[in-house]
Amino acid sequence: MTPEKLFHQPLGLGMNWEVTECIHDRDAGVVRLRVRETPRLRQSERSPGVGGPVVACDHTGELVWRHLNVFERRRAVRRR
Repeated sequence: MTPEKLFHQPLGLGMNWEVTECIHDRDAGVVRLRVRETPRLRQSERSPGVGGPVVACDHTGELVWRHLNVFERRRAVRRR
């Protein structure tokens, strides 16, 4: 099992998101994960009121935030 797949379930990502990269920075004591949407995200989401499919019209830049501590390490999760 890859580290990316190992973190998928504890994060509760479901089928709409996937961990694509896992980097352990031993010196900083941080595990960094890169998470991205899968094609299923837009298929499963519906427009409020109309009920039609969701269309992406804007994306933010990469976000970094602190999440749960894992293996006595701090973890920053990056999403694109």
